[in-house]
Amino acid sequence: GLGYGFQVSEERPEGEVEGRDLVPGFSADLTRRTLFGKALTTGAALEYQRRERGVRLFANMPTLFGLPVESLVSGHRQREEFTTTRFVTDRMGVSWEQRMRIAPDLRVSYGYTFDRNHTFDTDPDPDLPSVDDVVKVARLNAATVFDTRDDPLDTVRGLLLSSSLDYSSDAIGSGVNFVSHLAQAYYFPPWRQVVLASAARLGTAVALRGQTLIPSERFFGGGSHTARGLPEEGLGPKDFLGPVGGG
Repeated sequence: GLGYGFQVSEERPEGEVEGRDLVPGFSADLTRRTLFGKALTTGAALEYQRRERGVRLFANMPTLFGLPVESLVSGHRQREEFTTTRFVTDRMGVSWEQRMRIAPDLRVSYGYTFDRNHTFDTDPDPDLPSVDDVVKVARLNAATVFDTRDDPLDTVRGLLLSSSLDYSSDAIGSGVNFVSHLAQAYYFPPWRQVVLASAARLGTAVALRGQTLIPSERFFGGGSHTARGLPEEGLGPKDFLGPVGGG
């Protein structure tokens, strides 16, 4: 199947730390449900915006040797241009994940991800040190999800609990070393014609071997999904690139 559409996202104005501009974009995806007569789903997804472009390829199998274990392999490539600087980041990576349901409302997953991020200055100043950094991040991940919601897209009642643990080390091909954990809880109790939705999140991340936690692994707050009334990821301290985040 083929699907496509237009989208609008927020972007920080050029040369400003505060404020947001609405930026149009385009997305498309192509999916094939069976391949070589097997229950193998393959596909590709494309996203294009003014300062961010990306493509993703994936393959999915619902079972493994007849067992109810879902396997997913994917690869992606993305380019992001920063609005406040001349920096560009090229990202590419691969991931492998397996998921299984061990109870009607309980699922577990585990996997491996490798990402290579290349950040460079498109117009370096000869009087200043040039920026040309390559960061490789490989991680092992394990996650558990307990979900009793009646409808994930339009929830009226139910509970969602999730816990995710990431471990990154040079022993598995990473250039950075850290461990991080994210726990989330969502509760949807109905009351008459109203749903009283509540959410709580707790994230911790620690750099290992004397390193500093890189920005992509920090936690950010602000926006409609965390703290309404604040810009997206606008909660906390900022530098010339924008929000700093925390661990």
